[in-house]
Amino acid sequence: MTWRVSSRVAPAALVAALAPAALAPGPASSSAVRPGMVYVVGDCRHPSQRPASITVACGDGNYFLSRLRYTSWNGPVARGDGLANANDCKPYCAAGHFRRWRVRIQLSSPRVCRGYPGQHLPRRRYYDTLTVSAVGARPAGVRAREVIRHLTCP
Repeated sequence: MTWRVSSRVAPAALVAALAPAALAPGPASSSAVRPGMVYVVGDCRHPSQRPASITVACGDGNYFLSRLRYTSWNGPVARGDGLANANDCKPYCAAGHFRRWRVRIQLSSPRVCRGYPGQHLPRRRYYDTLTVSAVGARPAGVRAREVIRHLTCP
C-alpha cells in the first residue's frame, strides 16, 4: 500500500500563505514577544499552545494528529505523543479509509512570526518544525519518521 500523505502533505504555513485574506486574527494580546511563550498553528489558522490536535494536511484534512499529550512545551523543543490519522486514498481520497497509529511528536525551531501585511497579529514565537515518529506498528507505506518544516505563521 502506498500512502499519498507522505509525499503530498501541505504544511499549515504553505496553505496559509496561499490564502492570507481568509485568515482570522487570533485573540488580542500584547504585541511584544513574551519570553518562554511558544505557539503552534494546530488548526491551520489560529495560534495555540499545547493543542489536542494538529492538522498537517490543511488543504484536504487527510492527515492530522489527535489525542496529543505533551511532556514538555515552551522550550526550544516541545515533545508529546498521540495518534496519527491518515487517509489511505484507496481507490481515491473521497472513498478512502482513515488509518491510525501511535506516534511521538517533537516541535522545534521556534521563530518569531509577524503575520502578513494587513494583518494585525501580535508578534509571537512559533514552532517551525514538526517531527512525527511512529511508535510500534504502523500501516504499510508509512514512514517510521517524518519531518515537516515551515509550520509557522498563521
